[in-house]
Formats: sequence, C-alpha cells, structure tokens
Amino acid sequence: LHENISVGVDLDGDWFVEVKTRCQKLTDQNLCGDYFNRPHLCETYSAEECQVWNAEAPYKLEFKTADAFTAWLDKRGVEWRYKADEERPNPGNVKLRQKKKAARRSEK
Repeated sequence: LHENISVGVDLDGDWFVEVKTRCQKLTDQNLCGDYFNRPHLCETYSAEECQVWNAEAPYKLEFKTADAFTAWLDKRGVEWRYKADEERPNPGNVKLRQKKKAARRSEK
C-alpha cells in the first residue's frame, strides 16, 4: 500500500520487497556523491548483475499493487485478511503468552 514498492519471488524462489526510490546521494551523472561513506550494500553492488540491465526477467513473480498481490493470494486460497481474536486460530496460545509478559513486567 506504499508508493514505489513491489513484492515478489526472485529466480531462486526467495520472496523480496523492493523499494524503488532514488538514493539521495546519487548525482545527476548517476554516480555516488558520498562514495567513501557509502553503505555496505552499495559497496557490494555490481552493475553487471543489476536487474535493470539484465536481459533475462529478474523475477518469477512481481506484484506492483496491493490489489494484484491480494488477488493472487485469494486465487490460491491463502487466508490473509484480519480476523477478530475470537475468529482466528490461536497459535502458541497468544493470550497466555501476553498474560505471562504482563506478569513479568509487574514483577520488575
């Protein structure tokens, strides 16, 4: 539900969230304007492996809108919609865990 975000499955079958925004440090020539202070992610980036320049499709699946993603989930019968506590299963007895947390907090 956020702008310039997509989710999908890459060619290895791993899910990803892609944030499609331009770096604030990128110059008009598409060079790093703060090269010596760049994050590790940028340091390990390879233009040769960049999905933008690769001829092969970078994803098995990509969803650019919430509607496309939820339609895909619905088609597969995935239950993703919010349900009130009394309507959903209670994995790991959530209420019991909450009570234990509250008890530990009150002991401090």
